[in-house]
Amino acid sequence: MEPEKTLEPDQVFRQKVLDSFFEDGKLKVMPVKRKKRLIVLEEIIKRFEYGRIYLEKEVNAIITGVFDDYCTVRREMVDERMMGRDQNGYWRVKEDL
Repeated sequence: MEPEKTLEPDQVFRQKVLDSFFEDGKLKVMPVKRKKRLIVLEEIIKRFEYGRIYLEKEVNAIITGVFDDYCTVRREMVDERMMGRDQNGYWRVKEDL
């Protein structure tokens, strides 16, 4: 019999946040608290490939599949340095999320 895997407290908190704010893969509401918001943004950024440049309309389409307010999510991901932006487009900054 294998020992049961135990989750670290951070993993338990992360899962509780995801369970609370996502339903059927869609974000219900953006968390107000930064710690929870970062967890949500980390989950959304996983939908973007590392090393690829996206046009703004592509970013908007991907985010809209998760949350209707794509402007807020896009801005938050740039502000939190999860996504970079210049005149050529947007890209995922952190590979290890």
